[in-house]
Amino acid sequence: MVSEYNGGDGRLAGFAIAVLLVLTLVFTLATMAGIFLLTRNLFVAEYSTASIVFDAVGIGMGAKLAAAIPLSSSFFYALFWIMVTGGLVKIVLVGFVIGAFMEMVTSIDVGTKLLMFRMHRLKDHIILCGYSALAEGIIRDLKRSKRVFTVVERDLQKYELLKDMGYNAIYGEFTRDDVLRDASILSARTVIFTSDNDYENLLGIVTARYLNGGIQIMTRAKQENSVSKMHRAGAGLCVVPEVLAGLEIGEIIESRILGE
Repeated sequence: MVSEYNGGDGRLAGFAIAVLLVLTLVFTLATMAGIFLLTRNLFVAEYSTASIVFDAVGIGMGAKLAAAIPLSSSFFYALFWIMVTGGLVKIVLVGFVIGAFMEMVTSIDVGTKLLMFRMHRLKDHIILCGYSALAEGIIRDLKRSKRVFTVVERDLQKYELLKDMGYNAIYGEFTRDDVLRDASILSARTVIFTSDNDYENLLGIVTARYLNGGIQIMTRAKQENSVSKMHRAGAGLCVVPEVLAGLEIGEIIESRILGE
């Protein structure tokens, strides 16, 4: 499947947030220590630091600070620059946090998530493994009979084409357990392997039978000597297009599906 969420980007954003949190903690402790050294009053130091960090200035805070640090004192200007610096640091920190959060949010493909949610709810559907010329014919017949189907395709361009045509499509190798699970093979009625590679089809048959012992498996074979192997692996129907030249293979497969 295709996920817009990039794990590397997510880890980078998480690292950036962690660094910002550490900087915030360091700034908070440094601010409190600086104010305490200026005022020699721990309460004023803690309260002032909370006000600087969280913008929680309370009533009468100005008067307390003025009493502790006279306007004519050089300490007053030191505290003033601490507060100004704190405000600038907060602006930078908030900007970085918001930027990192937006990056993580925008990196998630909502459309793909909705597709996977819909896919996981499918039942009694048909899975086509490999978007080939044979698969096109089968898709026409399935659409005509209003059958729900999903196509698993490893070629990115073909996958994008399938999405543009409005078909349920999964990007990945159909020989992999996780890809077939994403196609909801556990609740599917039939899986059809239409790849031009006999070995891939054979491996896909074994994988599908392992994941769903009761699923109906159909496949194409390029070589006649592959037919018996595919039947032994669990395929109920195996067709050789080169041998069945002139016949509508899609109709054969459709009749097999509808005949049960």
